[in-house]
Amino acid sequence: MENTIHFIKPTLFIEFFVRAYVFQGKGTVRTKLPPDAFFYTGKSKAINRSIQPSYLLAFEKNKPYLSKNILEKEKDKIFNENTNIVASISEESINSKNLWYLESPKLISNKVGINGNKGQLPYHNFASIAPYGFNVLDIDQNEVIMTNFPRKEVILKIPKGHTVCFLCQRLERGDGEWYSPNINLVLFVKNYGLFDKIDIIAQADISRIASNNFIFNDKFEVLDFRKSSLNFELG
Repeated sequence: MENTIHFIKPTLFIEFFVRAYVFQGKGTVRTKLPPDAFFYTGKSKAINRSIQPSYLLAFEKNKPYLSKNILEKEKDKIFNENTNIVASISEESINSKNLWYLESPKLISNKVGINGNKGQLPYHNFASIAPYGFNVLDIDQNEVIMTNFPRKEVILKIPKGHTVCFLCQRLERGDGEWYSPNINLVLFVKNYGLFDKIDIIAQADISRIASNNFIFNDKFEVLDFRKSSLNFELG
């Protein structure tokens, strides 16, 4: 395997970290939820952090690195000529006893249009694979991400190197096959900007970098949408 992958065109790198508590019921049921279910944004409390998940992508000093352990088939799927966004998704879940667990990370990429159809908007499909429908409307010449997540009528900007923390709430609705539960969502998003290549390094280095560089450990901007009506806007 080569030590560097060069991209045909600049590729956007984004990192997500998700904390979502999903539950059923109304009224006093919220008084029985674990304390951290109410939009915890602090340091990791995961009790299984000593068991390192198999990260394939990590960021150090705002630069992405890829693991040598990535399978050739997966590498070709993530990084191909139609790729314009690569994203890492990490998640922590909490149980009823207020214990946190670090979940297995995911590595995804967005392609130009459906199946590389260049006639479509370049980032149109990203919302279908990103956590809770986070979307990218455009990226300007300064590598600033434009998004209207989670309110379609509110356009936000995330500058390169900047981390935002969305606080969102969805109330349960519907019934039967149309039922959707309550969600208390904390979604960290960091824009690393555009890159024309990525270096490939040892898995041990990837694990070290990933375990020491959670995006919520650094400065972030809180965007509070908990009072918004998001019943039909959170994916």
